[in-house]
Amino acid sequence: MDITRRHHYLPQFYIKGFVNSEEMVFVYDKEENRFKKQLYSPKRIFFEWNRNALLIDGKEDDFIEKLYNKVETRHSISYNKIISNPDFSKITIEDINILILLISFTHWRLPVNDLNAKELILSTTRKDLYLKIMNRLTGEEVEDSIFDEIKKREGFVELYKLIKPIFEFLKLDKTNCYEHWKIYGAISDVRLHLLGDNPIIFRNQSNKNILENDLIFPLSSRAFIFHNKGNYLKVLQPELTVMIDIMVFLQSQRYVIGPNKEYLKAIQIKSQEYNSEAKIEDLRNEIFSIFE
Repeated sequence: MDITRRHHYLPQFYIKGFVNSEEMVFVYDKEENRFKKQLYSPKRIFFEWNRNALLIDGKEDDFIEKLYNKVETRHSISYNKIISNPDFSKITIEDINILILLISFTHWRLPVNDLNAKELILSTTRKDLYLKIMNRLTGEEVEDSIFDEIKKREGFVELYKLIKPIFEFLKLDKTNCYEHWKIYGAISDVRLHLLGDNPIIFRNQSNKNILENDLIFPLSSRAFIFHNKGNYLKVLQPELTVMIDIMVFLQSQRYVIGPNKEYLKAIQIKSQEYNSEAKIEDLRNEIFSIFE
């Protein structure tokens, strides 16, 4: 069986939500402080070679990447339905559920969160992991010492990052959950907004359950999804969308993409004004203050 090599940490179907009319994106490389000379297809950006490949009994295995592909297939249906709808109407509860899951899967899949995810999972007790490991011979749960040893094996953390988003979603209080998730976007065909390699903007991030945090998720080049428990906005003002794009640019580790090079360049220039942690936090506070 062939082993896949190009492992995306942002799904290609999601990246396609930010392409131009030619199905391509402009790419700014923050590390090299320049635009890539050529436009990129979604296939060529936001991936790492062999990221989810494991060595099991001396053989390479990419079953985790294949599991991600299965998840993406289901997520892509609702995602494409939503972003292709001009006024974001006819969105079902199931569609919102998929978007919420997409946000959590995206968070735990990002390279920028690798170290934090590993430390969090390895330090979490078996009870709080909501995971049982059974002895095949006795049918009973293994002892704590064996459980802790299994947690350290190659692939455990990577596999658990596939399970954690489901646990986070299931633990949400669904009674008043959905009224706090809102999609805002342009009804026009103007597509400008950016996507980076660390795209989720948190107000105050907590590891307990990232889906309970106030957050902003770039949904496409013309829309965002917000989770907040404050005021409801009728319209998302252009000034706010620019601030969100600046924050997306600032917190990206290396790559930022967009469908419009001039707009991306303008955001890159504007981001230079936020040259300290204090200024970045002021921007974050200003963005979320609209819900107060």
